[in-house]
Amino acid sequence: MTEFIQFAFCVAVLYCVVDTLIYVLSWLFGVCA
Repeated sequence: MTEFIQFAFCVAVLYCVVDTLIYVLSWLFGVCA
């Protein structure tokens, strides 16, 4: 069960990082464009 919790935590962190990167990139493109 602990391994599943660690896996879910990693997925959640990766999802947050990707979501933030997409947000920042879209903001930068919006500013530069």
